[in-house]
Amino acid sequence: MKIKPFAVEEWMNAWEEGARFNIAETCVDSISLDELFALTGQDRDAFLREFSARRLTYGAIEGAPAFRQGVCRLYKTLAPEHIVPTHGAAGANHHIFYSLLEPGDRVVSIMPTYQQLYSIPESFGADVRLLHLRQENDYLPDLDELRRLGEICLKYGVLIVSDEIHHDFIFPGHRHVVLADLDERFRDITVTCTAPSKTFNIAGLQASNIFIANPRMREAFRKEISKTGYDGLNMMALGACESAYRCGRDWLEELLVYLKGNLDFAREFLDRRVPGVKLVEPEGTYLLWLDCRELGLEHDELEDLMVHKAGLWLDGGQMFGEAGAGFQRVNMACPRAILEAAFEKLAAAVEGLKDRRHT
Repeated sequence: MKIKPFAVEEWMNAWEEGARFNIAETCVDSISLDELFALTGQDRDAFLREFSARRLTYGAIEGAPAFRQGVCRLYKTLAPEHIVPTHGAAGANHHIFYSLLEPGDRVVSIMPTYQQLYSIPESFGADVRLLHLRQENDYLPDLDELRRLGEICLKYGVLIVSDEIHHDFIFPGHRHVVLADLDERFRDITVTCTAPSKTFNIAGLQASNIFIANPRMREAFRKEISKTGYDGLNMMALGACESAYRCGRDWLEELLVYLKGNLDFAREFLDRRVPGVKLVEPEGTYLLWLDCRELGLEHDELEDLMVHKAGLWLDGGQMFGEAGAGFQRVNMACPRAILEAAFEKLAAAVEGLKDRRHT
């Protein structure tokens, strides 16, 4: 069994420490523990005294009650017993496929998406089919389509893995509905993946929450994790995530306002200064897709323009599937000053491209 190299992760490993303008990162601009205490309002000294007195055992392998209750404060339709904490959603995806699939099973993966969601099933012999979202529909399925999908899956006994790691980031005027909440019956066939790493900027703690209402599927998933010996979060991750979920909602609302401001800036700047690059208008998340196809560049030429001419670290869309060719992914969850400086670099590089063509 061999899993294809994970293109976006290898790209990150090569550039993330040395990039001057880091607008390719997969997470919100990360915070420190001191900032986490400040945003949750929790007494830092009291927390550290209590934590320092704990015995450094493996802790609550399946998540302490306070941790589960903290998660449920943010997700109102969730029952505490449905939560399975794991070491990050990426690792959870691997365990999900190995606990629920057999070689020869058919997997349908929506594109563009995280490479794991099709490369891992392929690696052990699943029959993977790719379903490309339509550009004319802004790459979004509508609710009626999702309901029809759920009904088909119920009828034929198809299981659904719903990666919702960005679902806390929705802009005003839009509403995101998690598939498992469209119909209570869908919860019985759905595994929903979430994590505080994106929502609260704490990716370094490597924690995620997998929601599985079906007890048979949940037990199979837990057993698969247990086989690996990688079935418990470290105690600091559990404590920090509990605090973030329990006390961080107001901060999350403020973050969404800031992100909306960054989105408005990006839209206006591109329209005014870089007309050859089009923004794919998002309804949520902090990851922008820039359509660069009007520049008329091949993949290597576009990468050269961004990395060497503009001096920017972005994510080439082709890493997320062939349909992403000609696109660049930008993380706007950074200080406005960094985004402004990076877009100025982008504008200058595109202008230079035009000058070279006219000489």
